[in-house]
Parts: sequence; structure tokens; C-alpha cells
Amino acid sequence: MTLECIKFTPFNKGTLRGFADVHVPKHKMTYYSLTLHEKDGKKWINIPSRPIEKEDGTKEWLPYYRFDEPEHLKLFCSHVKEAIEKKLQETQGENNYESDGEICF
Repeated sequence: MTLECIKFTPFNKGTLRGFADVHVPKHKMTYYSLTLHEKDGKKWINIPSRPIEKEDGTKEWLPYYRFDEPEHLKLFCSHVKEAIEKKLQETQGENNYESDGEICF
């Protein structure tokens, strides 16, 4: 799968490292606001989701879209991480900043 990170916005708060917009030419589709997380040297991607309240009053997060096969999600996330790394290498030195969650403007 070929995809491109068209925008990455650093945002360091907790495990969150930033937000990525990713274009998949084969699908003719752009995925917005994928989040990159990191903890203990491990990185993962989360798909945008919304909270729903369960009958017992607790919250559960429901993704806006879902892959039919768990392996497809793993593969997609792996490609997204690679695309983000490529984007960061290309833009190294171009006003990359470390964010502590505050908006810098």
C-alpha cells in the first residue's frame, strides 16, 4: 500500500505525539486527524473516534471507521507510521517544534 503523510502536527501531551493527515492514492481518499502515540519506546496509531455512553454509564470509544480484518488495520497503521517518519525526515529543520499541548501562536 502506498500512502503519503500530507501533514503532521506535533502535539506532545501524555502519550500523544501528534496528528497526521494521510492520503491513500489507490483509495482516492484522505484520512484526517490520525493520532500518533508513543510510550516506553512503542509507537501506535489511533483512528479518530467518538465517545459513546454504555448502559452502565461508562464511556467507550467508537472509531469513525473500521477495517473488516484486524490484520488490515495493523498493516494500515504500520504504513501510516512509516509515512509519518518519512514526512518528519523531509521536513527536518522546517519549524518543527516540541509542543507541550499549548497552541503556539
